[in-house]
Amino acid sequence: MKNKLILGLILIIITFNTNAQSPYLEFGLGTKYDVFKIKQSGNTFENNIDLGATAFISYGRPFINKMVMWEVGIATNNYKLNVKVNGDNGLVFSGRELVSVMRSNRIFLNLIHLTKQINDKLSWSNSLGFTILFGAKNPYDVILQRSKEIETPTGNQSIDIKIKTYGLTGSSILISTASKLNYKISKDFNLVANLGLLSGFGETTKVEIDYVLGSSSNYKKAIFTNNGFAPMFTLGLKYNLQK
Repeated sequence: MKNKLILGLILIIITFNTNAQSPYLEFGLGTKYDVFKIKQSGNTFENNIDLGATAFISYGRPFINKMVMWEVGIATNNYKLNVKVNGDNGLVFSGRELVSVMRSNRIFLNLIHLTKQINDKLSWSNSLGFTILFGAKNPYDVILQRSKEIETPTGNQSIDIKIKTYGLTGSSILISTASKLNYKISKDFNLVANLGLLSGFGETTKVEIDYVLGSSSNYKKAIFTNNGFAPMFTLGLKYNLQK
């Protein structure tokens, strides 16, 4: 129901003010960091900072006046987890274990305010919007199994882990906010640097890891959850369409 309401809002804004001037297309590439929370007993797992790639295309035009724009677009929105795996007494089984958690895309609608015209070529704007995930899928249909063994002065130490990904586990609706710098290259083209945040209203995706140290048969569990929160940075090229 929420998805239908937001899609309806997108259609209303697209059909509103169709006579406005200076529509544009924007293409961009960038990185984002998926922030996962860990629930575990002990400190076997630690999050690593891992920047994933993102790409987008959008269309926008003035909405209320020349200071306020609306923008609609599509972007890639995959999620991945990168963790450090620790043992006892400072032992590190693996510095980086990478897991693809969910593959998805998103359609977004933003309202953009031209906050300041810094000079003839450079302007600063801020945006707030909604985004809907679509095409979300679990990248794995099986439980991933990994093991590590390290020889130490006191004997071998090992860990066995079983990783289960779930894909989309909660709401597909996220909110977004961003701050942009627009640099005018020519009459038709602008270079756009964008620093933004995505966040959801609850759990978006999760990973469960069952693990056992040494020869023990008692598996422990660590749960990694993400509510859609991801800081991102993109560089784009804006093309001003001529009517």
